[in-house]
Amino acid sequence: MRAFQHLALLAPVIVIAVGALAGLAVLWTRVGWESLQRHEHPWRVAALIGGFVALIAVLSALGLKLPRE
Repeated sequence: MRAFQHLALLAPVIVIAVGALAGLAVLWTRVGWESLQRHEHPWRVAALIGGFVALIAVLSALGLKLPRE
């Protein structure tokens, strides 16, 4: 019962936080899309970004750890 009361008190905060994150996602998606359309070779830029994300994902899956300072 006590957990339900805490959840009821936090519900507005959770809704506002999720809404803010969704708004930021939409904003940055639109900014990225418009920026991509202005490039001379948008597919090349998209391929480079996708390749970089794939490289990071593969290296993370392999367990590569970068040295820390």
